[in-house]
Amino acid sequence: MSATNSNEYLVDQATQAMRNQGDSEEYAEQVSLRIQNLIDAQPEQAQEKRTSWLRGFLQSMAKAKLRTASAFSAVGAVGIATLLFLGSTSTPLYADMVAKLRDITSLTYQGSMHARGEHLMDINVFYQHPDKVRVETLPSGSAEGGATINIMDIANGQGQIIFPEQGMNVPYQFDPEQNGQTNEEEDPLAWYDTLLNADPSTVTTLDSIEVDGKLLTGFLVEEQGTQVRVWVDANTELPVRLNVLIPGQSEQATFELQAELTFNETIDENLFQY
Repeated sequence: MSATNSNEYLVDQATQAMRNQGDSEEYAEQVSLRIQNLIDAQPEQAQEKRTSWLRGFLQSMAKAKLRTASAFSAVGAVGIATLLFLGSTSTPLYADMVAKLRDITSLTYQGSMHARGEHLMDINVFYQHPDKVRVETLPSGSAEGGATINIMDIANGQGQIIFPEQGMNVPYQFDPEQNGQTNEEEDPLAWYDTLLNADPSTVTTLDSIEVDGKLLTGFLVEEQGTQVRVWVDANTELPVRLNVLIPGQSEQATFELQAELTFNETIDENLFQY
């Protein structure tokens, strides 16, 4: 059923619900017209997202057999349904997030890496779509070695590792066409590819959480023993929080990355120079 036909059916259901509760024919038709006009003003994508929710709401009304004397009259229930259907921010679908991820211009994230419960390092990643990457790592206080900076020009197969404390630069080359297998510990953007290529039917929706007044919807993708969790801002349909976990045989994870994500902000081109 198309979005248009589905919406017409749902409006008919809402109108019939009001008639069943004893509202006048004229009033039921007036409210029906107002609902339809509001629906018509919505983008088609938004209509499709919210149609299934409204259908479930109206079906619940029918099963409950609400009466005018009950706490919510049919008119009130339909009013609530209309408000939520048309006025709320829809829950982001996984496919919507993937579509937004494919169109990003940049990605930055700040995070920390842990292994078997021990803090290994902090990490800052700058990705300028489609082929510029800068990865900054700073080992924890108990780890050996200082900060490192890895700058990659993926299109040209060139990179350079910089050791600021030692004043040393190590250039290297690689084959940009090589489709080598990398894991989450080696590639700080492996999780990004995992999200893009996951089969939506295997994705698990997690409980929503509220962070800084924003409602975030969680998704879990599991691939070859690695669990990738992201929490998505309903307004931008882009993830803002990331957790990558490789479970261990004990309660402590073999590897874990926790990070805060930012998309589509301007990155200083000088960060990719070496």
